[in-house]
Amino acid sequence: MGRRRFTKTRIVNTGNVKDRILGVVLCGGKSSRMGSNKSLLPHSDGGRFIDHAIDQLQAVCAEVCIAGAANEKPVDLNHVFLHDNVAFQGPITGIISALQYASDNNFAACLVTPVDMPCLTHVHLTTLKSVWTANRVLTCAIDETNRLQPLIACYPIATLPLLKQLALSDDRSLYRWIATQPHQTVLIPSDAARNVNAPDDL
Repeated sequence: MGRRRFTKTRIVNTGNVKDRILGVVLCGGKSSRMGSNKSLLPHSDGGRFIDHAIDQLQAVCAEVCIAGAANEKPVDLNHVFLHDNVAFQGPITGIISALQYASDNNFAACLVTPVDMPCLTHVHLTTLKSVWTANRVLTCAIDETNRLQPLIACYPIATLPLLKQLALSDDRSLYRWIATQPHQTVLIPSDAARNVNAPDDL
């Protein structure tokens, strides 16, 4: 039986090539605390977490791909799947793979979201994209506690070599790295940035 889709979204006309943004769903975590693949968890609006994340990005991006470990790919999805070069080494590996793909395919930036934030919607992503488009610098969501959310962010192609260097360092923290870089922030509700790690979070 084919996969049912429960929501409908419109892929936007991005116009100029310099405005093309690649949407990226990050799903490379181990899901060890959950005990099962978080991508396949049922979403309260219907479908699965991965379907929800894709639908939200499709509303604002020219194309959507999935980045993660090879065994994380849902078999029924036709989107480009970018394998992490080294599995389970943190989200930076997925972002690097996505930026390389984006660079090779004439995208200006990657808008990344994690698969495990079921309350994040295209409304929040539209605001993030608009702020990035205005200034074209690294743009990161920030929640109501003023904490950076590096997995809800728009990474310009120019950050690719910098992230490659970061990946080779002893400290691969995107949170700490972004704090040292020129960037702008977009406030989103803390509930939208809430991630699901364990069954009690559902």
